[in-house]
Amino acid sequence: MWQKFIEQQPGRIFGKVKQRLQELTLLAVRLVEREIGGCPKRYTYAELANMVGVTVDNWRKWYQGFWREILELCTEIYSFSLQQLMKRKSDN
Repeated sequence: MWQKFIEQQPGRIFGKVKQRLQELTLLAVRLVEREIGGCPKRYTYAELANMVGVTVDNWRKWYQGFWREILELCTEIYSFSLQQLMKRKSDN
């Protein structure tokens, strides 16, 4: 998941920003798993900013777009994986 996200970024990401985005990636995986399992969980931007240790303004300026990309990518990967699993089951 993380590798796929990084490959899509036009520039390099370093230091604390990279660490925070890795944390958000793990959170996104858990959120999508919960959603697929029927127990969706939503966070406000203020809660997400607090989780990664930035201000809400900093979140909106730097992390909000990354968060959306990470969630989209995670959803795409899970959807593809589930489709492949269902296809294999139907082939048997």
